[in-house]
Amino acid sequence: MVGVRLWAEVTGRAEMDTLRRRGAVETFVVPDDGTPIYGRPGDRLAVRVGGRRLAGQPRTAAAGLPLRAGAIVPASAAGLALLAELRARRREPLAVAIASAAEARAAAEAGASAVLARDAGLVAGLAEAAEGRVAVIVEARTTVDAESALRSGAAGLLVPGELVAELLELPAVAASIAPPPTAVRAPSGARAPAVRPGTIGAAVDRAARAFGTRDALVHVVAGRRWTYAALRDDVRRVGRALLAAGIRPGDRVALWARNVPEWPLVQLATAYVGAVLVTVNPSLTEEELEFVLSQSGANLLITAPRTPAQAELAERMARGGAPHELRRVVLLPGAVAGPPDAALDWARFLEGGSRVGGADLERAAGRPHPDDVVTLLYTSGTTGFPKGAMLTHRGMLQNAAAVGGNLRLGPADRLCLAVPFHHCFGSVMGTLAALTFGAALVVPADWFEAGAVLGAVAEERCTVLYGVPTMFLAELDHPDRPRTDLSSLRTGIVAGAPVTVDLAELIVRDLHAPDLVVAYGLTEASPVVTQTSPADPPELRLGSVGRTIAGAEVRIADPATGAALPAGTPGELWTRGSMVMKGYFDMPEETAAAIDRQGWLHTGDLATRDARGYVRIVGRLKEMVIRGGENVYPAEIETVARRHPGVADAQVVGVPSGYLGEEVFAWIRLEPGGSVGEDELRRHFEEHLAPFKVPRWIRFAEAFPMTASGKVQKHRLREQAVALVGGAAAAPDAVPAAPGLPFMGPKVMPGSLDTRAASASVPPRPLDEEADAAPVRSPRPGWDRPATPGWAWRPPRIEPTAQEEGVTMDQARRRGQRIKTWGIGGNVREQIESTGEVPIMYRALGTPVRTSHPFNLYGDIRSQPEALRGTFEAAHEIAAVARELARHDPIGVIGLGSGTSQFVAQVANGAFARFAALSGWDYDSLAFLRYTPPVDFSRYGVMAYSGSGSTVDTVAAARQSREAGAYTVAFTSIEGSPVVQASDARILTAGGFDTGGSDTFHYTTRIAAAIYLALELGKIRRPGAFDYEEHQRQLLDTARQMAEIFDTVDARCRTIAERFLEVRSILVVGGGTNHGTAEEIALKFDEMAHIPTKAMSPGRHIHGALGLTDESILTVLVAPPGTSYRDLHSIARVTQVLKTPSVAIVSEDDTEIADIVDYVIRIPVRDETIFAVLAVLPGQLLPYWCGVLLGLNPDTQRSNVPKHARVWNMLFPPGTH
Repeated sequence: MVGVRLWAEVTGRAEMDTLRRRGAVETFVVPDDGTPIYGRPGDRLAVRVGGRRLAGQPRTAAAGLPLRAGAIVPASAAGLALLAELRARRREPLAVAIASAAEARAAAEAGASAVLARDAGLVAGLAEAAEGRVAVIVEARTTVDAESALRSGAAGLLVPGELVAELLELPAVAASIAPPPTAVRAPSGARAPAVRPGTIGAAVDRAARAFGTRDALVHVVAGRRWTYAALRDDVRRVGRALLAAGIRPGDRVALWARNVPEWPLVQLATAYVGAVLVTVNPSLTEEELEFVLSQSGANLLITAPRTPAQAELAERMARGGAPHELRRVVLLPGAVAGPPDAALDWARFLEGGSRVGGADLERAAGRPHPDDVVTLLYTSGTTGFPKGAMLTHRGMLQNAAAVGGNLRLGPADRLCLAVPFHHCFGSVMGTLAALTFGAALVVPADWFEAGAVLGAVAEERCTVLYGVPTMFLAELDHPDRPRTDLSSLRTGIVAGAPVTVDLAELIVRDLHAPDLVVAYGLTEASPVVTQTSPADPPELRLGSVGRTIAGAEVRIADPATGAALPAGTPGELWTRGSMVMKGYFDMPEETAAAIDRQGWLHTGDLATRDARGYVRIVGRLKEMVIRGGENVYPAEIETVARRHPGVADAQVVGVPSGYLGEEVFAWIRLEPGGSVGEDELRRHFEEHLAPFKVPRWIRFAEAFPMTASGKVQKHRLREQAVALVGGAAAAPDAVPAAPGLPFMGPKVMPGSLDTRAASASVPPRPLDEEADAAPVRSPRPGWDRPATPGWAWRPPRIEPTAQEEGVTMDQARRRGQRIKTWGIGGNVREQIESTGEVPIMYRALGTPVRTSHPFNLYGDIRSQPEALRGTFEAAHEIAAVARELARHDPIGVIGLGSGTSQFVAQVANGAFARFAALSGWDYDSLAFLRYTPPVDFSRYGVMAYSGSGSTVDTVAAARQSREAGAYTVAFTSIEGSPVVQASDARILTAGGFDTGGSDTFHYTTRIAAAIYLALELGKIRRPGAFDYEEHQRQLLDTARQMAEIFDTVDARCRTIAERFLEVRSILVVGGGTNHGTAEEIALKFDEMAHIPTKAMSPGRHIHGALGLTDESILTVLVAPPGTSYRDLHSIARVTQVLKTPSVAIVSEDDTEIADIVDYVIRIPVRDETIFAVLAVLPGQLLPYWCGVLLGLNPDTQRSNVPKHARVWNMLFPPGTH
């Protein structure tokens, strides 16, 4: 079992500190002996409650426990009463020590999160009695007890602290233990661990300790061997060389090579030092290679070219003919070497590492985190150009542990790896699974050759064999197979493509793999999702793709609605878990299409799942043929075709039909020497298939186009089929030969292809109708479409302004998607009135009503990276405004806004003061109108902030300022809105109307635009005072950074929210520019979670509220490096002394405040002004999750009606509402 929780019983702080550095303990169990052990911020504590405490009242007993600690209580009435009190205080974990199924059931009913049992034999019965509502933790006093508990399926282990180190040296145990949910930093001054647990680097170190003298890697053709100790030494040596070559954490290292001996060394070394490995298929063409290198931004290319053409390409890249990010090319041994001054050979590359000291290597090795991206593994391209899946340490290691554990891998195993390393099958299921369990990885040769595989199995006495179906077929057909001793094999995995039961049975029988299993997965899932087990009956072990692996979830969903389908019903297979990729690198739209807001990866595979959980793949969603309204699954037809004794393989695709929409086309590859004809096959299909499934066309091919990892490229087969049949009316006996696909039988001349055939039944719309039609309002990427697609905005025709001249058509299209022009179509009122009154403004804006997470507000928050990108597309417009504002030579700026908009002004004024030396004031717009400052407005720039563009007070204040002589700039997302009309200039930000109940992207995009304006003004007013270009580069990069950290910050905020729901109030402290950030966060807590919250500057907090805080008041610190940092550090120290709860939003390298507070949220920016752009993300998500977990609907925490008053009045004229 993988993902087992480790609880450790400790007796003092020193023991707790030692175990914390190991990073494997989830919960520290402390005694209830009158001397509380508090641990450090972030530690998860459970007090083993004794009888003396239970003698009093539950409330008194709970108050005496360490702050925020959970408890283990007996199953007595007094124990369960204390548990109820602690549950009301939202303490965790809450466990009950039990001895029977009845007590387990009572614990579950009382709300316990876990039960503690002493006998591993009770696990199954206890879990059943509690109906899965609690986790079963087994108390183990020896390593034998622990291993027995793991075999029983226990969710966790409770062990003495002194046993932890011994347990973690056992491969099966170490692979099963889940990393703690959050990493806690070592105390200040303490030596941090060289490698963080839960990373691939840690796995390398652990394997060297546990299996040092055992074989780790054997490359048969090269005649090279490594023990695990030697492997670690060489991994560290390559790591030093990478550092010497200038590789830093997060840099991309591309590896373009076959299965050479150095491949695993480079893979493990890049992970060890925190770099990202970019796997490159060695069969790629020049164009494809350049695409991968350019798209990934690879900094270093390591390659072993095997052909003159590849060598020439590597040489040209080494001489500078490569993507601009690529700094160096390194040639592996055996490569066709380039000139010494162009490419660096492997020996010289390794020599360079001698300049890197051990301390430097340790520092680099300590940086990677389990959730960091470690590999960009490019999809194999069966559907077109590859995409780089971002896989993490945690996801890959979890997958490797699940796969290896299911195979029962161990140090005695020798795994023959015939599949390529550049695929997950090789690098995860092979390299990392062997590393996790101490097995030897045997690589037969650089490239697949069936005879070499058979020879390696016999020579190295391999026990495990991996392959895709085509590889196993080649091994079965090889002439040496009957006389090769394969008796050492016990198991293996066949995966990577559909496998027939007949083929699987042949592998079991003729390759001597009695425990062969089948796996299903995809690159985006690291890769395995389901797998059969050696213990499964043969008909399930070989006739299905098994059940969900440990650590993953699977749903068979209706592709149209997302609803889970009942057992046996075909649907799209969705999966989620830590093994799912973070996304496609630098492809946000493709990522949003693949992974939904709940984290489900939509695989595109059609599958069924039976009542026992066994999954069968029935086809591809995109490959599914819809023939006359009937769904036809290609996999079903292919299976029927392969049953014919004369058919070796079959591939089925859909081709356009003007009458039926699509028709079925079958490609057939015959057995060698076969003479089956089309008529015979058609009769075979008619005997076994419904008439609508029988292929309309049947054609024969000698081979199918394949990827390097052995997958059929169906998109090419479909292209060939369409070329063959031409239009929908093409006659079956007039079949042209398709280029690139060898045919058997007569060939005729190609016919023409009628590309209109697929849509011939749809009459074209008249041009005038097309021009006048209102475009459907497009949702933001990854967000739902409107409930009624017919609703639409109808923008008036607006002539381009001078600022918009020269914008390209592509830019114009993007701007058209992000900027909502003022005005609503005349038919909207009737549409709204016909829908009822729930809630009317959301209906008006075309947004579906939400009653549970994810609410519309969550979609607004998630949309912010895209909104930032859209805002930065208009950077040239901001620069033009800066030039005009500078021409007026202002002596200061005045910021106007209401609510959130005033806080935008606070952040903006900090930026104007810092970068442009313009002092400023921020005003609530209504206060400004009532108490207008007595200044010469002609000497000031006035910034009017209104996200909707319609805030009445701000519009009036902007108009008054402009009339008084001020140069007035409107910051809004609505072109042509009242605030734009009242101002001299406007800066448009992306986003349009928000759909939740609180401002999110309006705030973020406006502070980003204002900071950009301040930097542009600084260039003009104070040239040379700052590196303005570098600051702008960092600012523009916040869109990418926010997208990358979103899921991590989201999960972190939910965890924090769960811990602090009982607080009665919150204090948010921020200084300088980030005082505005603190104000905005406080407002979000008020609006979303209804928790009274106050924002303060550090000085006010220190001299006022600090002495009033207690355990029910949460302090949130916005603490970037900068002028206020020391004051915020002092506040953090006081919260530590007072033992009051605290959370800090800090930079990613913070080591001071982070060591003091309870929880830390890290932001990848150090500049205190730019920090404000990213700091607002946790400032929104934390209140959001507090509100959701408190049972509130964040979409309805305030009315949007005042904000959109003009919209409302356009829809419902005065007197009608």
